[in-house]
Amino acid sequence: MTEGHDTSVGVYPLTKWEEFEDKELLPLPFNKIQARRYRRHYTFSIKEDKIDGQGRLLVPDWLLRYAGIEKQVVITGEIDHFTIWSIENFRRFQEEIRKTFPADAEDILNLRRHDEADAT
Repeated sequence: MTEGHDTSVGVYPLTKWEEFEDKELLPLPFNKIQARRYRRHYTFSIKEDKIDGQGRLLVPDWLLRYAGIEKQVVITGEIDHFTIWSIENFRRFQEEIRKTFPADAEDILNLRRHDEADAT
């Protein structure tokens, strides 16, 4: 578990977290402050844990505070991990997605085209 994007708690299976570290965090140049801040966003708040006998995870207080979680939560699947949200933050971000999706979709298409051109 770690601080996720957009004030959520990111929960990763260990193998996926290790892939994320290897591909996304370790290659960052440690002599650049932006790279260190990005890496530390994740690594300063890591809590490794196992599911208990009743299928539960204990989310530490500092992650609950970061995500603004007080009682009820929304859990969302994110393909290779899941995120835990306060209901308020989830609703706010869901509304933001609705507003920005058309522009985001176009930008993502342009990013894919750029990446494909770089690969050839």
